[in-house]
Amino acid sequence: DEDGPEEPDDEDDAEQNLDNERGATARALSQHQDEDNGSVADHFVVEAMATAVPDDHDAHTEAEYSAAFTFVVPMVTGTPLPSTIKLLWEDKKARSILKILLFLLTILGISLIVAGVKFDAFRRSSPTRVSTDSPTLSPSASPTVDASDLKAILMQFSSIEDLEEVGSPQQKALLWLANKDLTNIEFTDELILERYAVVVFYYATQVNGNTWLARNDFLNPFTHVCDWVPGVMCKQDIGNPRRRVIGLSLNRNRLNGKIPSEVGLLQELTKLNLAGNSITGSIPREITKLSSLYTLHLENNKLSGSLPDTIGNLTLLIDLDLCVNKLTGSLPESLHSLQFLSILNLSFNQFNGSLSDSVENEQSLTVINLRHNKFTGTLPRFIHPDIVKIGLDHNQFSGTLPTLIVPAFRLEEFTLSNNNLEGDLNRPYENIDFSLLPKLRIRRIDWGFNNFTGQLPQIVLFLGDLEYLKLASNSLTGTIPDLDHLTELKFLSLQNNSLTGSLPKLPFKIELIEFNTNKLNGTIGTNLTDLAFLQSVSVNNNNIGGSLPTEIGNMKHLKFLDFSHCNLIGSIPSEVGNMKQIDFLILSENNLSGSIPFEIANAPSLTQINLDSNLLSNTIPTSLGKIVGLKSLSIENNTLTGAIPTELGNVRTLQELRLRHNLFDVNVPEELCSSDSKIDIVVDCDMSCSCCSELHCNRTEEDVQSSQSSRGNNNIF
Repeated sequence: DEDGPEEPDDEDDAEQNLDNERGATARALSQHQDEDNGSVADHFVVEAMATAVPDDHDAHTEAEYSAAFTFVVPMVTGTPLPSTIKLLWEDKKARSILKILLFLLTILGISLIVAGVKFDAFRRSSPTRVSTDSPTLSPSASPTVDASDLKAILMQFSSIEDLEEVGSPQQKALLWLANKDLTNIEFTDELILERYAVVVFYYATQVNGNTWLARNDFLNPFTHVCDWVPGVMCKQDIGNPRRRVIGLSLNRNRLNGKIPSEVGLLQELTKLNLAGNSITGSIPREITKLSSLYTLHLENNKLSGSLPDTIGNLTLLIDLDLCVNKLTGSLPESLHSLQFLSILNLSFNQFNGSLSDSVENEQSLTVINLRHNKFTGTLPRFIHPDIVKIGLDHNQFSGTLPTLIVPAFRLEEFTLSNNNLEGDLNRPYENIDFSLLPKLRIRRIDWGFNNFTGQLPQIVLFLGDLEYLKLASNSLTGTIPDLDHLTELKFLSLQNNSLTGSLPKLPFKIELIEFNTNKLNGTIGTNLTDLAFLQSVSVNNNNIGGSLPTEIGNMKHLKFLDFSHCNLIGSIPSEVGNMKQIDFLILSENNLSGSIPFEIANAPSLTQINLDSNLLSNTIPTSLGKIVGLKSLSIENNTLTGAIPTELGNVRTLQELRLRHNLFDVNVPEELCSSDSKIDIVVDCDMSCSCCSELHCNRTEEDVQSSQSSRGNNNIF
């Protein structure tokens, strides 16, 4: 009835009607429950009807109840119960329960609709996956699925053999993208190639399992490849939300295996740094397709093969470092077409051939390091005004030194040692007045172990910033000029030449001097002993003469001293004990006389003492047993007498003790033989020794006199 039932005349009539209705409804529900075996919905209604309707219930019309519950009741009980529902709605507790139920049903419906929409979108966007015979990442697992569309695309960049080979980096990457990647990148999107290239690289450079030192977020299936850090660098152009890979920096990360050719797919790459790993194989030709690359660092690996002849395609390349590998072959001509190349480091490889004359015209080069290779031919001129470092030592270059330094006012380092170069070092600059030139910045010159002739080059005298000068093992003549004005000089090596004259004045800061094996004369004076920072000095094999000055004790930082074969006379000054850092003390093959000073034991850092072939006499000082770090004591060919000190057995570090050709007592103390240090002892055969390694029996008295006579006239030239 659209108008609804008539309202009762008063409250008593209304309450009576409700009681009548309640009783009728309860009886009907009870009967219905018996017929349906007590359904859950009927039980709920009966429980609801058992609740008393409050006296202050709202006076809703019958039409409102009918309209509200004609829709609800069939959903609950399957049977329209307008009267029952009306009474339920009037009960506040029952009405609250019904409202909650309606709310939960509404939420459930909305959730199902949203889930259905998302699933449909995922289904439409996901690539087609078809059954295949391709194995999973584990060869022992059962066949899984593969994306034929992706495989067809990748066949343009990887061989079908690689994609189908079980366990290959390419197949692992394919299956990972097809079955594990959750970023939903379309297979036709160019970003999938970047992702594929990085995944292949990951698998290709750890062939022995997870060897990377740090892998962090690599192969995270939920994130963009740019978030695989550290190691991957990306850029995002203004106005373009897509990020692109521009760098791989995985140096010192325990990579092994080979660089895959797929690295050439990273078309935006500007920096590739894989230095300090154990990568093998050759440099893939595909690297030279990275036209945006300006930094390529592959140094300190185990790469072999030759440099790709297409290296010239890297037209923006600025920094190329391939040092410390096993690369071979000659340098491709296209290398010299890299007009922006500033740093070229190919040192410690096995490259050969000659350097092209076009090197001379590479005006952008600031560093060229070709040390420790097998290059031949003559030296290029390197006339670039901005060149800073030239490293050509340990090769097979020949010819003379070209005029190359003068225009290079920024040059700081120039090494040519261990080649076959020759000629007078002064000839290229004989017509140049260096005093009129701007200041030269050269800090390091190493031209040793060649066949250079002439005097010390005059250009050296004008190098105010010079720190390192090595001209050893040439055929230089003349005197050594005073160099004390070169205040920054710390390393000076002129050994194995034919230099004459006395020892020059040297700068106060100098730390190492190598004058050995020349024809120097004079004496050892304050030119050496006043050098407070000197750490190593070798003047052996010269005609120095004179005695050791007591000022030798002022050399507080000296660690290495070799004055052997120098015609020195007199005694060893006791001040040697003041050299607290001396490690090696070598005074052999001289005419030193007197005793070995007791104070020598005050030099606690001594590890090697060599006093062979002198005129030393008296006994071995027992104080030598206090030098706790001593490893070698050699005092052969002297006239030492007395007993060998048992205290030497206390020196646990002693490894070598050479005592032959002296006048010692006949017994070697058992304390030396029982020492835990297992000393290598060498004595004459007339001495009793239970542990000596050598016994020399073939020396006669005439041999002793002849040896002493020759030392008295010791002149090796």
